[in-house]
Amino acid sequence: QEKIDKFNAFRAYVCALTQKFDVTALLNATDAENKTALLAEKLTALSEYEDAAVLTQTYKKVREILNEMSFILGEDISSATEFKNVFRSGVSEMEISVIPQYNDAVFVGDFKQAALGKAKYLFAAGLTDGVPAQKEDVALISDADIDALQEIKMLIEPKINVVNRRFREETVLGLSAYSDELYLSYPLADLAGDKTVKSEILAFFERFFRLLPFPPLDGYITEKEGLRSFARECSRFVRGKTNDFRKQNGFYVIAGGKPYDIVMHANKEYKIRLADRQGVLSARTDSPTAIEDFYKCPFSAFMNRTLNVGKRQTGDMDALTVGILSHELLAEFIRKTGGIQTEEQATAEFDKIAAQLLSSERYALYDDGGNAFNVEIAVKECKKYCLKLYGWQKVTKYKTEDSDVEVGFGEDTQDKKYKYNAVSLLGGKVKIKGKIDRVDSFGDKIRIIDYKTGGKEFDDGKFYDGREIQLFLYSLAMETKRLAGVYYVSVNDEYKSKDDKPAVIADGKTLLSDADASPEESEFVSKKGGVTEDQMNALRRYAKAVSDKAAEYLYDGVIAASPCESACKYCEYSAICGKPFAERKYVKADVKFIESAVNGGGANGVSPVDKGTENE
Repeated sequence: QEKIDKFNAFRAYVCALTQKFDVTALLNATDAENKTALLAEKLTALSEYEDAAVLTQTYKKVREILNEMSFILGEDISSATEFKNVFRSGVSEMEISVIPQYNDAVFVGDFKQAALGKAKYLFAAGLTDGVPAQKEDVALISDADIDALQEIKMLIEPKINVVNRRFREETVLGLSAYSDELYLSYPLADLAGDKTVKSEILAFFERFFRLLPFPPLDGYITEKEGLRSFARECSRFVRGKTNDFRKQNGFYVIAGGKPYDIVMHANKEYKIRLADRQGVLSARTDSPTAIEDFYKCPFSAFMNRTLNVGKRQTGDMDALTVGILSHELLAEFIRKTGGIQTEEQATAEFDKIAAQLLSSERYALYDDGGNAFNVEIAVKECKKYCLKLYGWQKVTKYKTEDSDVEVGFGEDTQDKKYKYNAVSLLGGKVKIKGKIDRVDSFGDKIRIIDYKTGGKEFDDGKFYDGREIQLFLYSLAMETKRLAGVYYVSVNDEYKSKDDKPAVIADGKTLLSDADASPEESEFVSKKGGVTEDQMNALRRYAKAVSDKAAEYLYDGVIAASPCESACKYCEYSAICGKPFAERKYVKADVKFIESAVNGGGANGVSPVDKGTENE
């Protein structure tokens, strides 16, 4: 009977609580808040901090939802089912944090967001040279363009310099949004291990405030940073700036020794200083045009190929783009000539190739106004010369395989893009790699062809001074082949009198003893370039000697503004160098003169570039 009485009493208690559907009243009557707090304290005593935080916040969130429901709906909820649906919607939007809100809150944002509030402690991390953000004036419409448009009453905002001022203002406001302490930091290395440069912000604070710096790390955080630090400290040790080499030695041991290799990969400057001057080019490959550019002017080559200083891309169909388009049209057409029987078929094949290429995304950008006109002209020129090339292919015994179009030569011939080995200079310290437009073969003999947009003739004088050695450098990648010809094929429109004979399309050097395989000489190839086999081989050896000389100068770090004749006329860097030296002049040279130089005239002593002094 006692148990029945207790059960009836409990039932009466429950019925009293639920006599009216009121969840808020139920929570109050059961003292749910205090009981929740008591349970949270017990969980905290058991080190269950996360569960305690969730329990406490859950009760508070439920009361907030009930209060909002009461405020919005009042007495309009008519059933438990409707209450459940509304309450469940509120719970689905509920957020719970294991960190008590408004207590140990941490806000993470950019400078603009940080400026909206006031923090007690502010941490500004990642202050590299990219902070504050700085946009370059390379938009589709630059500041200069906007100024020009203002003259015709067209106002466009904002300018790039205005955007940059806003970035700087946001940075200042963000860094000012603290009350007690400001912490500034920047990483010594990025995620790739490359060294970073600290922001100008840090320089400003160091100049105007007394900072309390953290102990700096020693520059060995990552392997890449360690290599640079090792190279730098080796240099200081060599120059007597430090006698303590313990940290560097520790890095040497951990890295597995080989200090020469470590310094080689750390920094080119220290590599030269500490590794018996192994040369600027010794750790990389280069191209034939890089050698030619060096002989035109070492300073211009340095700006263009080492610093990669280039022209701003305007989206116009410039000479470079025309050249790339022409090369692609010619290469693809030559690949198709094997199955062509008539000129009509050749014309149709070219039209098909041009249509496919111009429909690609790369050239669709130029399908407007003046660009479209330039594209049309370039395609017409290429079509004319492709038909001439087809005529040449028909009469010559030399054939062009698919693999002999855009032929690659490099360090790894297992790679499909390289058919021939790289050209080795300075005893293998420098490797020349590249791509040859076309190689024609007949028996054990080859002809090397390079397409040039605009007029191009083989100039013995420019070959002698190193400005036009590209074709013979190519031939060095195929030293086992007999060289029967090297040619520039010009793709350009020349306006002549109607009585003039059509110009030959290939100009270069032809092996005289190869005439039986070359009945096309008079119509397609210039006659003036005939040489004996001894002379052809002498030209190959001379190209090797001149290239070795260029590599030696680069090895010594020669970047003097020493331009060859007429080099400054179209140079984009003349305003930077200041033209400290007069243009270099050369005596006129022919094949016999060059052959004599190679065979005892001192080819290895040829010095087209003086190391920083004015030439005669």
